[in-house]
Amino acid sequence: MPTLASWAEEYLRDQAARHSGRLAGQLDNAAEWAADRTDDLAQQAACFTARFSDQAAVRIGDYAVALAESLGARLIRLGDRFASPEVDDRPQ
Repeated sequence: MPTLASWAEEYLRDQAARHSGRLAGQLDNAAEWAADRTDDLAQQAACFTARFSDQAAVRIGDYAVALAESLGARLIRLGDRFASPEVDDRPQ
């Protein structure tokens, strides 16, 4: 016949196992939630990075066009400044 001490020991062991099982389940749920949230955040970061990269590429392209136009205008002015005056070769 089991003694009170052995019954108490078995009861406490059973309670500890149940508690450990509940904690393991909660940890598993928390880990799944964290993994799902991390995936969501990674996807959001990828979308934001792609969108900002596209915006940056457009801005860089616009800046390059403006810079080329400015440089072209300056070269034309410089060429006009150093060009020799037109000489009229037609006989009069």
